[in-house]
Amino acid sequence: MLNSPEFVIAFYAAIKIGAIVTPVSPVYVSSEVKHQMEDSKTVHVICQDILYEAVAKTGLKFKNVIITSIADSLSMTKKLFAKVFFEGYIRKWQRHPSTS
Repeated sequence: MLNSPEFVIAFYAAIKIGAIVTPVSPVYVSSEVKHQMEDSKTVHVICQDILYEAVAKTGLKFKNVIITSIADSLSMTKKLFAKVFFEGYIRKWQRHPSTS
């Protein structure tokens, strides 16, 4: 998970119930995620929606996968701003894709 309120909540909730927490770097590719999860014998996963693809590509099976979004902790105004900004940015990029 990225540094976010969701990470802090999930971290302390897991500690409270006696779980072993093994944070995975958001820059890991699926093979690195798989290695860490196999090594730690991961059974349950909490991850953010934008990072779930790396978890899914590991091919591992889990008892529970909980997916959260960084938008969950944003106010309605910030959610609206982010949606308008990123949709406009994506449309602009699609019209003028990078040639590099």
